[in-house]
Amino acid sequence: ILFVPGGKIAAVTNSDYGYVKIARYLPNGQPDLTFGTQGLLTIPTPTQRIYDAAVLNDGRILLAGSYFPGGNAVDFLVTRLNPDGTIDQAFGNAGVFSVNQGSFDVVNRLAIQPDGKIVCAGYTSDAGGYQAVLRLNANGTLDTSFNGGMAVFRFPPYPHSSPRQLQTVKILDDGSILTAAPLNFAHPTGIALGIGIARLTPAGVLDQSFGTQGTSLATR
Repeated sequence: ILFVPGGKIAAVTNSDYGYVKIARYLPNGQPDLTFGTQGLLTIPTPTQRIYDAAVLNDGRILLAGSYFPGGNAVDFLVTRLNPDGTIDQAFGNAGVFSVNQGSFDVVNRLAIQPDGKIVCAGYTSDAGGYQAVLRLNANGTLDTSFNGGMAVFRFPPYPHSSPRQLQTVKILDDGSILTAAPLNFAHPTGIALGIGIARLTPAGVLDQSFGTQGTSLATR
């Protein structure tokens, strides 16, 4: 569920594999008939899978997930739509940002900084798997001031922990980034379950003053 400037409401779903549906409603709950067809927009996405969405202050919509360019590759994906649902050609490469790091890359959550930069949290299978945080400029290019554009890390006690996908991300007032993932890892009594949280500085490195060298675990 997204709140659109002007009080309107948008709902974004993966209807079936290969399609994204966006519905927009007036503040009173009635379909916004000026959007799509009777308030519903269906976007064919045969090479994409969408897992999160965000609305910018000007009403444009960001979608994020994975891109399937062919073969066995699965890449990070962010795309931007105009307020009417058409692809914003000014963003990234003809409306799409994608980059390959491992054989399986995914963006699960988005957060927008006050300066318009886009923080993406997810996972890459590169070199056995890492939690991954990317930051894009507002125009859909990698922000190289953020650790070259991408921060990757593992929660300790890797290699006994399973590198799982980041599932949430928040931007703090000072520009630091909090992100978290579910974890499971070997334990003397069996498999322990828990949640790992990490804090990154605005420059995209683990904040050594947070937890233990930037990360913290809660387990049972």
